[in-house]
Amino acid sequence: MAIVPVTGEAFYEIAWRARLALIEPWCAEPGANPLRIIHRLELHELDNQLGLDMVLNTATGEKGYSGAFRWYRRPTEPGGTLPTGVPPFLPVAVRDREMMVPSYADFGAIPGRWVAHHLQSNRYDAIAELGSGLGRNLFSIYYNGGPPGPYFACEYADSGRKITQMLAALDPAIAMRVLPFDHKAPELSFLAGFKRVLLLTVHSIEQIDRLPDTYFDTLAAAAPEVTAMHFEPFGFQLGRDNDVSRRQRDHFTGRGWNLDLLEKLRDADKRGAIRLTFLSDNLWGNTLENPTSVAIWEKPVKKRK
Repeated sequence: MAIVPVTGEAFYEIAWRARLALIEPWCAEPGANPLRIIHRLELHELDNQLGLDMVLNTATGEKGYSGAFRWYRRPTEPGGTLPTGVPPFLPVAVRDREMMVPSYADFGAIPGRWVAHHLQSNRYDAIAELGSGLGRNLFSIYYNGGPPGPYFACEYADSGRKITQMLAALDPAIAMRVLPFDHKAPELSFLAGFKRVLLLTVHSIEQIDRLPDTYFDTLAAAAPEVTAMHFEPFGFQLGRDNDVSRRQRDHFTGRGWNLDLLEKLRDADKRGAIRLTFLSDNLWGNTLENPTSVAIWEKPVKKRK
């Protein structure tokens, strides 16, 4: 049995494969469409938690993934839940405060709605999500009133790309192309020929411990005109002294997650490789320890002599 080292990339390869096993039969049902299946998966994950099988590597003495997985029913507390079995409220972090929100509040839908709203008054030749997972955000943009495409779903995990392709095939009106992508070695030649491009990341840089020094230079070089929106949990990198920032920093350092997104953004802005137009921390909470911050930048337009 091959033992897979514990990395973020390995975790998501297996995790997306687990979701693929669920989604594949759903796609064959009458009336299947991408949004309906994505929401069905989300409801499944309200009741169930994914567990990955761990085994001991006798050669190194370290634990790794066996590749096997199973879904575990989430425990409930009688009297403390709604009739559906979930608690009425969950704790999240917004700005520098903890607060309780309804369990059915869908913070995950915010990036798609935000971008779709932006697209009502801004036109692009292509929209690419870097680290797209199963494509939820791109489908959300489209079904919230975004254009038919072209969309580029760029994902590291092969199983994640397979899910996106399967979902996109259910709605031929969406012009979706699915490609491999690695934040550690970004390659955007597929955007050659497009003049105005919108790039998007949503909690995908978070697990890249250190970005390449020229990461944002590479993104900015993708097209003559580039706008990028990063919905990422980098609020603690602003150095604010509060419980939310301290908890998020501990969460990231304990897992070896990203610590330099803000540093690389500011460096690229200082050098003139990009122009930061918006920066705000902890705008909404996905969880108590991992609220989402937003950074938006544009490629500087060269002045004609």
